[in-house]
Amino acid sequence: MKPLSSFVWTAAFVAPVTSLCAAPIPGLFNTGVDGDGLLLPGDGAVDPHYEMVVSADPSLPGPDAVTLAPGFPVGPWLAEGPDSRWIAPQAASGNGLGGEYRFRTSFDLTGFDADSARIEGEWGVDNEGLDILLNGVSTGITNFNGFGALTPFTIDSGFIAGENTLEFVVFNAGDATANPIGLRVKMRGTVEVPGEPPSIVEAPASQTLFAGEP
Repeated sequence: MKPLSSFVWTAAFVAPVTSLCAAPIPGLFNTGVDGDGLLLPGDGAVDPHYEMVVSADPSLPGPDAVTLAPGFPVGPWLAEGPDSRWIAPQAASGNGLGGEYRFRTSFDLTGFDADSARIEGEWGVDNEGLDILLNGVSTGITNFNGFGALTPFTIDSGFIAGENTLEFVVFNAGDATANPIGLRVKMRGTVEVPGEPPSIVEAPASQTLFAGEP
């Protein structure tokens, strides 16, 4: 009988497992917070990240979008905090004439892979959310659930290199009589760095094999 070979060898190679790590989208903020993401004071603080670029009320042309004074309409509206506030054309009950209002925020994807960007969020409106525009283009996202809770949304295409804009289109019911109109947004976004070098995320492991084994 032919003796079995006793030759063994040790392999210490595995194919590297690579990972592209997604980073938070810089400059993306909830409504009603400061640069550190902390709640702004109530009663008319100007939101530094959102502008009212369309207003149905000539007496409230913007561009300032402000926090609400305490009290009504919060009560039927979702309570303020802990990480976002309502913004409106004015602090006093958020009152404005009926019609369309648009609130714009912007963020910069310079140095990132814009095709990999993704935003997940929630929004509340009084009275209806007609659309969310990304860089002036409709996403087809609507919100007819109103102001008692936040409604989820996801945007995963349409981003560009450089500065991007989001516009939340809100319709206020009524016409000649001013009544509450407001917007509430919570969102988070991720994006990848283009050409990020591969990294080993699983350490190589040694293995003992008999001759002839794969």
